[in-house]
Amino acid sequence: MAEVLGAGRVLLGRYRLEREIGRGGMGVVFEATDLEAHELRAVKLLTPEGVGTDELHARFLREGHAVVGLRSEHVARVFEVGVLLGNTPYLVMEYLHGHDLAVELARRGRLFPWEAVDHVVQACEAISEAHAYGVIHRDIKPANLFLTTRRDGSPMIKVLDFGIAKTPGPAGGTLTSTDAVMGTTGYMSPEQMRASRDVDARSDVWAFGIVLYELLTGRRPFDAASSLAIAMLVATSPPPPMERWVKKRLQAVVLKCLEKEPHRRYGSVVELVHALAPFARDRRTVGVVISRAKLMRRGWLIGDAAAPVAATPRAVHAAHAVMLPAPPVLDTRPAADSARGHAPPTSDAAAGIGIATTVPAAAQVVRLHALAPTLRAGAVPLPGVARRPPYWRFGRGVLAVLAIVLVMVFR
Repeated sequence: MAEVLGAGRVLLGRYRLEREIGRGGMGVVFEATDLEAHELRAVKLLTPEGVGTDELHARFLREGHAVVGLRSEHVARVFEVGVLLGNTPYLVMEYLHGHDLAVELARRGRLFPWEAVDHVVQACEAISEAHAYGVIHRDIKPANLFLTTRRDGSPMIKVLDFGIAKTPGPAGGTLTSTDAVMGTTGYMSPEQMRASRDVDARSDVWAFGIVLYELLTGRRPFDAASSLAIAMLVATSPPPPMERWVKKRLQAVVLKCLEKEPHRRYGSVVELVHALAPFARDRRTVGVVISRAKLMRRGWLIGDAAAPVAATPRAVHAAHAVMLPAPPVLDTRPAADSARGHAPPTSDAAAGIGIATTVPAAAQVVRLHALAPTLRAGAVPLPGVARRPPYWRFGRGVLAVLAIVLVMVFR
């Protein structure tokens, strides 16, 4: 490990480490140059203290495997997961420009309500996809919500650090003992403080409530000098009242997230997004979350959470797809191909916009990340979905009726 950690070193003959940009409990992050793509990357390596620890080793790799299959734009992309010579695991991730929300709060004290809501809604979009595949983050906090920008300059949140995420299957279950407590105390739900292994999606809903409270007021609802004192407050005390500039309806949403009993909170982050929608300006992200939820309720989204995910783009694309029962397909094939009842093989470029490689024409495979915005825009009518006419069409119809009435009156 000592030979690897240092500026100027080249990993795998491709990634040249430039400088250290962050260090956490089990990992150190370097800014690196991809010598083949000529782009900046972030390379995360396990710290020397954790290399010989089997549990930390497995947890580090689990972070990469939990993220590599998620297609949301609000998750920091992972390009490569592996182990170097010397048994040092590594992740190669996208390089992000910006800072996390903890830094933003330290600079500004608190955020505007619409701004705080938009940030949380974007993070919910990422976490809702993770929940669909059985992944519970368990460490949502401002330091793990990275504020960057899109190409058009609009703000965008990226969710970081799935290192202690609860994943489905044996690999996810054996790394957390029954009574183990994992997470950041100030953002942990009551049930997570009792046993992190037993949590579900509602624990992440609690954490989003804490984050939203902090973004709106500049302080955490449960804060004390020690972790034990915080745990006592979480278990016994209600959240303090919020300031008067926060609307009562928005306060009610936050307080419902912070109910002590899980069954009294929102049942999912999708329900939380529904409740926050009236206060959000980022309608695009709200639409993506709601579209995904509708697909799942109607049985068109079949997520195989137990399927193994390999760290290659082609395998990830195949493992995380959306199955639609006999959707309409734009058929531009020659008559000979149509008569055989099979779609022709497509290129990787075609797969990137939604159609996978050769499959029977009766069951096309469509990627979720490409499908949700298309559903919201109404560009592709799917069976059983009634397309609502845009408002301008309704207005045009009203004007036509008025014109007819006027002609009949004054004729």
